[in-house]
Formats: sequence, structure tokens, C-alpha cells
Amino acid sequence: MWEALVGLAERLWDAYLNWVTPLFPILQWGVAIGGLMVIVGWGVKKIARQMMDCPNCGRVIPRSWNPCRMCGHAREQAESSAPDPVKTGN
Repeated sequence: MWEALVGLAERLWDAYLNWVTPLFPILQWGVAIGGLMVIVGWGVKKIARQMMDCPNCGRVIPRSWNPCRMCGHAREQAESSAPDPVKTGN
């Protein structure tokens, strides 16, 4: 009976070495690529928060451009009374 258990353990260990161990580099690359995707997504979101659509010409411009340097449209005071995320850092 012990020989059967030892034989089963040896077969399981061989299966682990032959099938599971080669997957580790693939898993490492997956984690690395996933981490880079999270970092890039965070950066894109941070940049996108600092941009806005000009209500006049519709182009995407930085929030700090008042008036718009593309068409000269100035934002109203009511719109600019809210805290600007570029200046507050949020």
C-alpha cells in the first residue's frame, strides 16, 4: 500500500514539474503587463481630468486655457467659480 502512495506522489510531482512549472514565466509576464496597464490607465485618467471641451469650437483643450486659444471663447465666471482641478491638484 505504501508503494502505491509513493508511486502516486511521484507521478503527481512529475506532473507538477512538467506541466505547472513551465507556466510560471507566463504568469510573471501576465502580472507585469497587467501592472503596466494599471499604471498607464492611471496616468491617462490624470491627464484627462486636466482637459475639457471648448463649448464654442468643441476642441479638447487644457482647462487652464481661458480664453480658448483655438477660437478665443472665454468661459463664464459661473463655470470658472468652481475649483479648477489643475490648480487644486485633484
